[in-house]
Amino acid sequence: MTHPLPRYAHPATQVNRRNPSRLARLLSDVGAYRWQLRMNQTEFWTRYGATQSGGSRYEKGRQPHRAIQLLFALEEMGRSTRK
Repeated sequence: MTHPLPRYAHPATQVNRRNPSRLARLLSDVGAYRWQLRMNQTEFWTRYGATQSGGSRYEKGRQPHRAIQLLFALEEMGRSTRK
């Protein structure tokens, strides 16, 4: 059985580029999302199992680990089902 996404693929790039998903936008500007929640880096990134310094690197453009991307996706799915 093949994996649905190749190892090198970033989930945010797997969206329709004409209509990017909310998750893709979130991953592209996670710092703005953190500010929206009015949380500091330590508080925010601890929720996802990352350190403050790791979170800072993600906010500066480094790709978050797949586990963190998955947590973002699950959180977004939960948010969309509550509406």
